[in-house]
Amino acid sequence: MNDGNYPETDLVDAASELDWGLTEVDLFSSALGWRRLLTRADPDDAESDWLQEWNDTDVERDDQRKELSSLMLTIDYVSTDWGRIDPGQKREWQEWSGRIRNLLNGIGDPLTRTPAVRAVAAVADNVASSYLDTLEILATLLDQHVDAQLQMSQLESQVSQLEEQAASLRRGNRDLEGEIARLKAARARSPKKAKVVIPSKTVVIRSPAQQEIIRLMGQEGLGRSWRIADLVVKEGLGQKRSVNNAVTRLTKKELIEDYHRDGKSIRWKCTTGGSRRLIILTERGSAWYRQAYGREPVESEIVWAARAHRSAVHGVGILEARDHLRAVGYQVDDDPEAILEYQDERWRRRVEPDLIVQMDGESWPVEVQREVSQRLLKKWEKVLALTGRLALILFNVAHREKQEYLLRRVRRLPKGTIYLTSLEEMEAGDWEWVVIRSPIRH
Repeated sequence: MNDGNYPETDLVDAASELDWGLTEVDLFSSALGWRRLLTRADPDDAESDWLQEWNDTDVERDDQRKELSSLMLTIDYVSTDWGRIDPGQKREWQEWSGRIRNLLNGIGDPLTRTPAVRAVAAVADNVASSYLDTLEILATLLDQHVDAQLQMSQLESQVSQLEEQAASLRRGNRDLEGEIARLKAARARSPKKAKVVIPSKTVVIRSPAQQEIIRLMGQEGLGRSWRIADLVVKEGLGQKRSVNNAVTRLTKKELIEDYHRDGKSIRWKCTTGGSRRLIILTERGSAWYRQAYGREPVESEIVWAARAHRSAVHGVGILEARDHLRAVGYQVDDDPEAILEYQDERWRRRVEPDLIVQMDGESWPVEVQREVSQRLLKKWEKVLALTGRLALILFNVAHREKQEYLLRRVRRLPKGTIYLTSLEEMEAGDWEWVVIRSPIRH
């Protein structure tokens, strides 16, 4: 701190370097102006030149009093402004302002010049001390702020690392759960034993693909070879070609065979291309499944479809339509009751649809047709008369277009709505209903 004698240039340089602002510089300059005047006097000489200068003229004294008054106003401004900026130290600034005022009040009387010299020096010291203390506090707060930001950055980095680790663990956990589910499913599919003794013959099946084919046929009753192949491939047990080869090997082992009707092998197709195998378990295949899995095989879907619909080919077409409709979210009843004109009179007019599908909150009768014929129009008339709606699914696009052409030429259809599509379009995966509303105006 200042002892009352350090050079005026030091205070001016300090004000400039610390950039205290106009208010602070004015305060120091005013204080220094008084100090330059008063320190020329010798405190011990009552007849000093300073006293003579003080009494030279009234004008000079008035100017000096104005300068002193300006200094006191500046002190009041600084005290009030800092009290507003830092309300917590408002009282301390008010006390500081009071001390400075008391010191400056003694300057107005020349007879008190000795304490006045000390007062002005004390003013400079007080101001410098207060601002230096404030700057030290601000510097400390700034350091703390920088440290806090650094710590926050480090914490954010640690949190980010922990989040990445957690995400990695979650991914690993999902992968592990998926692998556990896959292993459980594979274990559930696996036969209790791969080596089975069938009367007069021992049959060993070690291929997972062949085991899965037998399981799907015995447990699920599947018989459409292309659907079986798709499921085996989906389980990751081989590619389409290798699965087809597995079907061939099982046929050679006499565990499966083609579905026959009247001694003739029945195959299925919906387009003019190559046909597809319809397969069932042989007696030997059923025996192998029974011993390997410890349960009776269920009835084949091919046998059920042929019995329920009087034709294996037509029945398989209905199964295909059912599965395609379910694949896009429709609710389908594949064994529907007959639709009666009068519920309590079963001998009256009725229709027996192949399927019932729920669309827009309504039950729609579905008819799956292999061929297109003029004679079937009466059947469609009866369905429309009873329900007002009908969904027709033809085997291929050519038949669907032909059926649409015939329906649009009919004048006597009852009022209703007909939806049309084909198994060929459904199988391609990009299909929509063709809509016909009757009666049709020509």
